Amino acid sequence: MINSKIHPRRIAREGVLQALYAQQFSEDEPAIVLKRVMALYPEKKKNSKFISSLFQCVLDHVDWANDMIKSHLQNWEFDRVAQIDRVLLRMGICEIFYMDDIPPKVSISEMVEISKVYSTEESSGFINGILDADYKEFQQKKIVKGFTTNPSLMRKAGAKDYKSYSKKILKICNNKPVSLE
Repeated sequence: MINSKIHPRRIAREGVLQALYAQQFSEDEPAIVLKRVMALYPEKKKNSKFISSLFQCVLDHVDWANDMIKSHLQNWEFDRVAQIDRVLLRMGICEIFYMDDIPPKVSISEMVEISKVYSTEESSGFINGILDADYKEFQQKKIVKGFTTNPSLMRKAGAKDYKSYSKKILKICNNKPVSLE
C-alpha cells in the first residue's frame, strides 16, 4: 500500500530509479525494462509521460551526467560511488539541466529524500553536495547562454573543457546575464 502523503512525482521518480538501476544490469532494450517496471507498479502509470521523459533523458545524457559527477568529486573515485547514488545523481542532473518545468531545488530535494530510502545513511549529504555544485554550474551556464552552446567558440577561446570556458566567459561578462541572440 502506498502512503497517500507521498507526492505522485516522488513515486514516479522512484519508478525511474528502479528502471534505470535495472537497465544497468540488463541486456534488454531500455523500453522493455521500463515497461516491466511500470507493469509491477500500476500506480506509477498516472505519471507515465514524466517517467518516460526522465528515463530517456538520463539514458540520452548518461556520459555527460557522469562527467558532471566526476567534476565535483573530491578525493573520491567515480567507481567507488554507489550504483544507486550514481543513478540518483544522473536523474537530478538531468532534471536540473533539461526539465525546465521542475525547479532545480525541487530536483535536489527529491533526490536527497529518495536516497534516504534507497541508499546509505551518508548518501543524502553526498548527493546534496554534488547536486548543489551542479546547480551552481547550471546557474553559471544560464549566465553564459549563447556562448556555451557553440563548441567552436569554446575552442576559439582556447578552453579545454566546459568549466575553464565558463570561467573565461564569466570573467568577460562580469557575472552578468548575457545573450548573443
